[in-house]
Amino acid sequence: MKDKAIHSFLTLPVELVYRILDKLDTFTILCSMLNVCTRINVIVDDYRQHPIINTLQSLGNQLDPQTIYYLANILRHDKKITKIRLGNSAISDIGTRYLANVLQYNTTLITLDIRYNKIGPAGAQYLANALSYNTVELAINTFILNIPVTFNIDTHCATSWIQRNR
Repeated sequence: MKDKAIHSFLTLPVELVYRILDKLDTFTILCSMLNVCTRINVIVDDYRQHPIINTLQSLGNQLDPQTIYYLANILRHDKKITKIRLGNSAISDIGTRYLANVLQYNTTLITLDIRYNKIGPAGAQYLANALSYNTVELAINTFILNIPVTFNIDTHCATSWIQRNR
């Protein structure tokens, strides 16, 4: 009987790995494949040099704080993602704190869209503090007189907005 060779994902040719990556969205690539091993990091980084991959989007997925924590660790030093859209993802104040920490280190981000999440006053304060380190355009929402209001916050108005809406 022939001995069957056991192949691993790590031994696949790069071209096959790229074809697998073509079937995944950016969020899955970042959360599932990065920081597994050095070879996979190199392959994913080379793959992400394609100019199309600059937006991370996960709309309507329930992202628990642990998932946001892992995502934040990846994004902290990422130089390719410029837009993050995590709307309607049940992000809480704890998850918001992790994202705010990213803003202190990552200056590549242009837009962070976290509308329609569960961000309370504490989460808003984390974001306001982080905007003193970063000039990212931040899209969030709040309720005024039970009417949902969505607007963008930049560095100059974040702190005064938080103080007025406590």
